[in-house]
Amino acid sequence: MMYSEITGTNFTNKMNHNTLPLQMSRIAKPWYHLNHKKVLIVDPEKVDVDDYYAGYVGRYYFFTDKAVGQENFMMTPEAFKQAVEQYDYVAIPETHRTFTVLTQKVYHQHVITGFFKITNHGLKRIH
Repeated sequence: MMYSEITGTNFTNKMNHNTLPLQMSRIAKPWYHLNHKKVLIVDPEKVDVDDYYAGYVGRYYFFTDKAVGQENFMMTPEAFKQAVEQYDYVAIPETHRTFTVLTQKVYHQHVITGFFKITNHGLKRIH
């Protein structure tokens, strides 16, 4: 019976090595105090955003009621800047090409993955 449990656990860990919660743990430490910080979760997986999974992961990981997942960043640089500046933080657990290009255009920063505080002058890496 133990062999079955160990084999099942190993299989699950192997199959889930790149899930959103594990990606989050690679870029940021979880928060343990309830807060109301606005966190944008940049997720290139449309299904994670459409079914609110990215938002749920963000809410539990950062212990906030204001985490939102977003996949679509097809917008003008001006609209992008306005959209990003509505948040306190941005989490990019996986490379998102459009977000990276717009960050370069708007803030003159090359951002691929990570956890950032939104400032008036751009994104400041937190870690």
